[in-house]
Amino acid sequence: MADRHGTALPLLIFISMFQPSLSDTLTCTSSVSTINLNPSTDPYKTYKYPATGLYPRTTTCKWLFQATDASSRITFEVTSIYVDCGDTLKFHDGTSSSASAIGSSVCCSSSSSCGSSKPPATTTGNSLFLQLDSDGTDNSYETGFTVTVVVGKDESNCSASGTFNVNLASTLTLTSPQFPDKYPISRNCTYTYTYSNGNVQFEFIYMKVELYSGTCFDSVEIFNGSSTSSPLIAKVCGDTVPAQNIFTSSGTSLTIKFSSDGQETKTGFLARVTPVDQTAVSSSVTTGSSSSEPSTVNDSSTTTETSTQQQYETSETTTQIQGEMTTSLPTESTTKVINLQSTTIKEKTTEGVTSRTTTVADTTKTEVTSQPTLTVGDTTKADVTSRPISVRDNNSPFIADSTDSNGGVIAAGVTVALVVIALFVAGGVILFKKKKKRSIDIYD
Repeated sequence: MADRHGTALPLLIFISMFQPSLSDTLTCTSSVSTINLNPSTDPYKTYKYPATGLYPRTTTCKWLFQATDASSRITFEVTSIYVDCGDTLKFHDGTSSSASAIGSSVCCSSSSSCGSSKPPATTTGNSLFLQLDSDGTDNSYETGFTVTVVVGKDESNCSASGTFNVNLASTLTLTSPQFPDKYPISRNCTYTYTYSNGNVQFEFIYMKVELYSGTCFDSVEIFNGSSTSSPLIAKVCGDTVPAQNIFTSSGTSLTIKFSSDGQETKTGFLARVTPVDQTAVSSSVTTGSSSSEPSTVNDSSTTTETSTQQQYETSETTTQIQGEMTTSLPTESTTKVINLQSTTIKEKTTEGVTSRTTTVADTTKTEVTSQPTLTVGDTTKADVTSRPISVRDNNSPFIADSTDSNGGVIAAGVTVALVVIALFVAGGVILFKKKKKRSIDIYD
């Protein structure tokens, strides 16, 4: 809200509300054009009218969006609005213009005020009717509109926070509560899926979970086991389905936890959970990668997050480009996925150490500056390959590296000691000669 989001909140909600997808073009005919929406195969889509140029004068266009599943609902958002207010563009909660209107007419009064968006809204049933009526006036900015729709139903079974155990026999759909409408605040839903004959696969189909300023205020967490105490595979939030959208357990169980905080909410997520026979699972089952190194997979940017068992940290922002990771500036139209594997951790961690691809923390606090690769194997040493580092233990004195300025002080001390020894030897020689001469004189 205002205390956390400030003026950036409207931009985040209204412009970045839906997934980027390829646009289909709506056509205008003398009769109603019906667009069937299948929540199982295509739960969200973007439509544009017209494809290019200006929409026609003195024309009525009618479109009916209808979900093939009668129990589904439709959430829609209108963007890039270039419809003059002399014309009317209206949405109705039903199958015709006689159904209840959803909001007022969508339009803009001048070229400078066009291009805005209409806040998302959700139907009460499985139908959405849209009608455009144009007058005889021709303005150069009357280039139409874009509408994005998300179709589905609440398949969370989580009317209140709770934990649910499911024995998988076939593919199931999982959504955030109230999907495709906004999920509620302060909700925690945990699901443990078990398939005794193999593994469990979790696939994101749609994602719109609150990510703000690089932080997951709401999230979907995936655990490799039968509880949230199992190793954390990934923590996901953001505005798009991640490039790596499939996660598979290494054993017979996979646990999913959806959490929302007490403030901003979004459309949520839609995913499929599938039982996978053991023979169909590759040797790398928890992240879809053969690498044993923890990685960050995303569409745009990610930031620091913490698991419930170990503590890891990614770079401030990262970008995946053909599987490689590079730094980038944070944006809000992003998805955050932090993949965690315990295979590279040798001790329970409490403090953070940052490297290019992952961060491992040890009970010995390690301070690293611009270190490209770092592995901490135990509580007493840090192995580095290129640049000297300084290591400070919470209960030990500071250990300087080979470039520490104290080396000069030590060298000076050694030099002084050698000079003192030389003077002492020289003094002894002189005293010996004097005694010898004195003895000779007495003898004579």
